[in-house]
Amino acid sequence: MLERERDLHVCLTPYHTFLATLIAWARRHEADSRMVLVEYRFDASILRESLRSWKASPFSDVLSIKTIPWWFNDFLLTILSPGRVEAIRIYARAGRNLKLLARYTEKFAPTRVYVYNDWMDLSQGVMHFAKQIDPAARCVYVEDGIAAYVCSQEHQDADTRKHRLFRKLFIGSPWFEFVSIFGTSRWIDECMMLFPDLRLPELKKHPTAEIPRTALTDSEFLRWNGDLLKRHGADVDSMTDIGCVLAVPATTGHEDIAAWKRIVDLASEAMRRQGLRTAVKYHPREFLKDYLDVASRSGILILPQKVSMENVGLQFLPHLKCMIGDTSSCLLSAKWMSPSSKIIACAGTTNHTFSVKPFAVLAKAGCSIAGDEDELRRTLADDE
Repeated sequence: MLERERDLHVCLTPYHTFLATLIAWARRHEADSRMVLVEYRFDASILRESLRSWKASPFSDVLSIKTIPWWFNDFLLTILSPGRVEAIRIYARAGRNLKLLARYTEKFAPTRVYVYNDWMDLSQGVMHFAKQIDPAARCVYVEDGIAAYVCSQEHQDADTRKHRLFRKLFIGSPWFEFVSIFGTSRWIDECMMLFPDLRLPELKKHPTAEIPRTALTDSEFLRWNGDLLKRHGADVDSMTDIGCVLAVPATTGHEDIAAWKRIVDLASEAMRRQGLRTAVKYHPREFLKDYLDVASRSGILILPQKVSMENVGLQFLPHLKCMIGDTSSCLLSAKWMSPSSKIIACAGTTNHTFSVKPFAVLAKAGCSIAGDEDELRRTLADDE
């Protein structure tokens, strides 16, 4: 009998954990899958316990990697910028966490390592440790959302040299390398993406497979997904009248909040005419509470913030009229999960020049592009 493979997934965001669960579910009969859940960018306590208590879970173990407590994170946000707080989260306990991962990787000896962001030192560390243990171990880059389709050399971090020096000298990662294009670090052997045909030229040197879809229609997987939403406070059984979900971006200073409020008005009015409600989903890393002021409005539901939009989309897409966002990765994944659904990307909701390429990718994937509010109004009217 052939020995089962040993898969190790290194996840940093709710999106990563969703894709990891899809992959592990498809390989549950051929691989012993484990997850390293790095809680740098979101509080994963509910997700972690959901995976651990799921009897049919494809993961035999979920290792939590922690940094500063989230209550302290919330306090820091009152006195520091979100960017500075995120840097503190990344560097706090980094050396200790690398040592923990080195021991964990050595004990498990993975034959395949899946990383979803090969820029981060912990992701690179696991690949480095795995290759040291077994040079034949395969390292797989799994897309990190829409950034995997648009990032190129001109989008390098201005603080690249400082961060690289800091890691080499103070964190104890002399093997660390800066990655300007996701998926191009020296350990990567292959890639997995939602839309392999849209990948960047730099990724075409690696074999690239489509992320498996089998879990999307599996009743056991769908039961777990519903349970996860309930654990986050969602009343799943009462959401059948949701006609439109708005994926609202995290505030970075580039968003036109007034424009987003008008988009909420347009969507909710279009749904109201059809006897349906609108749902708003704030980004998991958003630190402002209900910055669109929709909590008190009738006919609008705020979805649980900390769960991934993909978990939400899986629950709603079969009967949704549409999903609306800007350049969010969840629009791309929604179109992949439900090709027949109307997915609308709203241009003009950000002042960031980096937005041009994502809209082009979303259009190629089959999403509708609304260039202004009048075009959005017409697109919404098409379904009435």
